[in-house]
Amino acid sequence: MFWKTVYQTSGRLSSRSPVSNCPELATTTRRRSGRSRISKLIRFEPLCRDVVMTSLEQPIHEILNQMETAWNRSDSASFAALFAEDATLIQIFGGQLDGRAAIEGSHRVIFDTIYKGSHASFQVQSIRFLRPDVAVVFTRARVKFQENNQPRELETRPTMVVVNERDQWQIVAFQNTRISEMPSAAQAAARLAK
Repeated sequence: MFWKTVYQTSGRLSSRSPVSNCPELATTTRRRSGRSRISKLIRFEPLCRDVVMTSLEQPIHEILNQMETAWNRSDSASFAALFAEDATLIQIFGGQLDGRAAIEGSHRVIFDTIYKGSHASFQVQSIRFLRPDVAVVFTRARVKFQENNQPRELETRPTMVVVNERDQWQIVAFQNTRISEMPSAAQAAARLAK
C-alpha cells in the first residue's frame, strides 16, 4: 500500500483542499481541544491521482503552466526564463542547447518559423523527488501546428530535472523525446532481417 502526505488543516475540507474532490480519502480526527482536523495520510487511488498534489509539487506544475503559456504566446524570453542560466536542453532530434541564451535564441527561431502560431499543451505524468529541492519530472507534451497548410500534431515525452535554489524552481536539464508509432513485431523482424 502506498501512502503519501498530502494535506493537513484544522476544520473542514474546503474547495481549495487538494483532497476536496476525493473526500472519501480524507478522514477526520478529533484533538483534545475538540477541534477537528483532516488526517494527513490518504491512500492514493487512480480516480484521484490527478487531484492530489503536495505543496512541493505545486510549483513544479506551475513551471509547466508557465511553459505552456510562453509557448502559446510565442514568447521565447519567458520560455527560456524557466531554465537555469547554465541549463541543458536536448531537442527532439538530438540537438543540444547549452545555456538559457541558447534556449531562448533557438525558440525565438522556431516560434518565428516552423512553430509559428502553434499551440502546445504540457501535462505532468509523475514527479520523483530525489531531495526536497531536486526532482525529476516526467511529462507529456502535444504541439499542434501547420505544415504546408496542413494541420499537424506532434507528441513528445519531455523529462526534466528541476532544482529549487533560493526559493525558485528552475529547469536545469530538459530531454525531449518524440513519440512515434512503434512498428509491429513482424515489421521490426523484417527490418532486422534486411
